[in-house]
Amino acid sequence: MNNVSGMMGSIEHFDLKARSDLHIARKIWHATGISIMVLVHATQPIEVSWLALGLFALLIVPGDVIRQYNSKVNFWAHKLFGPVMRKSESKRISGSSFLVLGAALNLLFFESDIINISLLFLAFGDPIASYFGIRFGREKLANGKTLQGFLAALVVCSIIVGVYCYSTNILVDRLWIVIPIGGIIGALSELITIKNLDDNLSFPVLSSLGLSLMFYLFS
Repeated sequence: MNNVSGMMGSIEHFDLKARSDLHIARKIWHATGISIMVLVHATQPIEVSWLALGLFALLIVPGDVIRQYNSKVNFWAHKLFGPVMRKSESKRISGSSFLVLGAALNLLFFESDIINISLLFLAFGDPIASYFGIRFGREKLANGKTLQGFLAALVVCSIIVGVYCYSTNILVDRLWIVIPIGGIIGALSELITIKNLDDNLSFPVLSSLGLSLMFYLFS
């Protein structure tokens, strides 16, 4: 019993991954969760999207805040979510809470198609850029990012724009220009790091701003 009590609230024995690790489990978790958000938003009324986001926020954000001040809550957060947590999130707000805020800002200020594309950028462009940057990155760019990661994001985001616009019959007569521009928007949004802002917040908001300008110019 004393041993169990000693473990409660102690997080040192959890072997969490660093940002420089491949962390495949987190990438799968990230892509799957955001893809579900896109599916709900694309197929359901906006009220359902807000309801789903609100429920997700209630499940994640209060516990995320409380664990900063309560070691036992933090211990159980590590026990439950350790496989998808980063070492940097051990004693600070996790990326999931920033994702809630980023998704809420998108729902408030941007059009439906822009929201879907920007979240797909985050779901797939971000983890694939990270994977290629860690595995094959050689030439360093800003903020520790690599040219290889940037190019991977460019390819993935270009494919997302092309497939999404073609399947929804949006800007299909201008795909030759919106595909590369959309890809650049996604890749640059992944590359840019804003001080003290998690990329789960900055990436979808920055890409939505860029996509809004693109849609305004070419639609």
